[in-house]
Amino acid sequence: MEQEELNTLIQFLKMPSVSATGEGIEETANYLKETVERVLGVKAYVEKTKGHPVVYSEINVKAKKTLLVYNHYDVQPVDPLNEWKYGPFSATVEDGKIYARGASDNKGTLMARLFAIKHLLDKNELGVNVKLLYEGEEEIGSINLEDYIERNANKLKAD
Repeated sequence: MEQEELNTLIQFLKMPSVSATGEGIEETANYLKETVERVLGVKAYVEKTKGHPVVYSEINVKAKKTLLVYNHYDVQPVDPLNEWKYGPFSATVEDGKIYARGASDNKGTLMARLFAIKHLLDKNELGVNVKLLYEGEEEIGSINLEDYIERNANKLKAD
């Protein structure tokens, strides 16, 4: 993993984004928007829902097919805190592993996909257009995602 990628992931993991309480949701959505713009060089948007915001972006390489990529940036609550070896938002690195809430579900996966897309773009090997949809309510049942999708069906069209 490149240092820039690791630093971006660690910063992302340090951000609380607890959908059940709303802690850090807005800040995390804004960080994610800025990260997509910086890493991929495309415009990204923080879009309102009836609940927590969605982060949306498009990469158009003028391909015939379009892929819609879904991830979520929210995490579960951290209780009970006394069961954590490291602080849940410390993003502690030990023996080549990162310990943090969301490292595997789903912030780590989100960043892995984001940087994979970047590497394909850098090599001019991204063979599909890509739409990114990142939501902040998966851990509470994606309660506003259906409404968002219905209101944005045309924009979200993909193959």
